Amino acid sequence: MINLIGEKDRFDANWTSIERKERQSLSELKNIATVRSIGASNRIESNKMSDEEVEVLLK
Repeated sequence: MINLIGEKDRFDANWTSIERKERQSLSELKNIATVRSIGASNRIESNKMSDEEVEVLLK
């Protein structure tokens, strides 16, 4: 029983670590998609802003 409790504690710690990493990755992907989408939309409307300029503007 003690071994099972120990395994569960290790699993919980690993899971928390994975969640933290995934949350950060998803946030970065969302930012990239937002910048590229806004940049592409602006260029369709003849705005010459680069993705880098859009990113600076959003910050």
